[in-house]
Amino acid sequence: MNNIKEYIKNNKTNIITTVIVFTVFFIINNIQYIFTHGVAPDVIFFGTDHYKAGVWELSLGRFGIALIDTLKFGLVNKPIIIAYCMVYLGISTILIEYLFNIKKKISVILLSIVIAVFPIFTETYFFLYCADSYCLAFLLSVIAVIGIKKYIDTNKFKYLCITIIATIATCSLYQAYLGLILGLYALYIITNKKDINIRTILKTILIIGISVIMYYLILKGILLINGIKLASYKGANSLGIETIKHIPKSIINAYKDIANFLFGNRIIYNNIYYRRIINSILIISIILLIRKVKEHSVKSVILRIIFIVILPICIAIMDIIAPTTTINLVTGPGLITIYILIISLLDKYNFSSNIQKILKIVIICMICITMHTFIIQNNYTYRVREHTYQNFYTIQNNIYTRGTSLKGYNKNMKWLFSDTISFHSEYGKFGNGFISNDNETYIGINTSSNAQIINFYKTYMGIDISICSEDEYNQIVKTNEFKEMQSYPNDNSIKIINNCVVVKIN
Repeated sequence: MNNIKEYIKNNKTNIITTVIVFTVFFIINNIQYIFTHGVAPDVIFFGTDHYKAGVWELSLGRFGIALIDTLKFGLVNKPIIIAYCMVYLGISTILIEYLFNIKKKISVILLSIVIAVFPIFTETYFFLYCADSYCLAFLLSVIAVIGIKKYIDTNKFKYLCITIIATIATCSLYQAYLGLILGLYALYIITNKKDINIRTILKTILIIGISVIMYYLILKGILLINGIKLASYKGANSLGIETIKHIPKSIINAYKDIANFLFGNRIIYNNIYYRRIINSILIISIILLIRKVKEHSVKSVILRIIFIVILPICIAIMDIIAPTTTINLVTGPGLITIYILIISLLDKYNFSSNIQKILKIVIICMICITMHTFIIQNNYTYRVREHTYQNFYTIQNNIYTRGTSLKGYNKNMKWLFSDTISFHSEYGKFGNGFISNDNETYIGINTSSNAQIINFYKTYMGIDISICSEDEYNQIVKTNEFKEMQSYPNDNSIKIINNCVVVKIN
């Protein structure tokens, strides 16, 4: 407690700067989202007003979300959820400054901007019903690594306990944040000016491993008590021999994913914002900075090189744990550590010569330009989701009006939508790529997306409808009457068949 008070007292100006800069850029980046309707399709499925985690989250190993949802009584409210996210991430920013001993004003400002606008959070906010839990996982990840830092500095057991508890809690909210813990830990070793004993490093790595095992044992106990099995979704139930067999390929995929994030278009669209050039300059700058940092021993240099080499594996640890998972802006929160590394090195290096000062200006400019492109890209992503909502609302309003106007219609009739209504915003190419592209339509065929259609009508249109069963669907689509129908939006695309309002979509 005294250490915290002392840190606040000695760094009051930096903390105030962090709060102001982070808040301003957080609002700039997210104000459009707060006041628009666009969300991820999953939110339509689970609920935009109220949702409490249950069997599904437990089967995914995210039992911590169930606890958080209980504490907030299942409330799903965009302004409140985003406010929680802002608080968690704001505190995380200050703690990261403490973790890496970031002191310089420019470094504090850059770090605050990075965390306020980084696209992993933009994509996370779309999953409104669990966004606050994921941002809490971010905060707990930072606390876990601070526990390691304090243990290395003091060798006190209580700090290992903090690490264990924080790591277990993090994994219980979302296992992908283990990549953030490992990424921040690697960064701490890389940027630490002190020589850290190899035995201490091995011990702290072992503690993280024990924490993960303890999480897994707690999870197995909870699943056993509730009679639930691990879901097969994204390889949640595949941890074991198969995971070990895939390790060589998974390691290669980890490096590919980091390269793709920096230079490709699969994880985030880079080409339209010239980030391939910008990131190339930043990587060269990192290499130059690391070469200039004074080390205490050859052993220390080798140790840092090892952690630099394995950093991509730490960040993309989900590639190792769950080989069927692909790293994206939601499953790869550790991606942010790339920019934290640059800022930490920038803060620690003293730029004396004119060439060095030019290098400093170049790095600062590249980070600022990158964050500017993230803000633009994030807001295009928000706009794409809003366009999707508006399009879907217009179409469903038209379908409902036409369906209820049919001769013989009554309010007790079920509805049948024969296929997916997709929509691709003209601004999709400017978005992040994940939510703005891969999950762009709200509904699917009759069974898997029934809840999405029902919830959309109820939440946004104030109408209660029911969807036909799978048996009814299969019977109707085989009839000649259905086959002779035209596709929506043509005149003969909505009919009553077998006492169901049928909408034929191709």
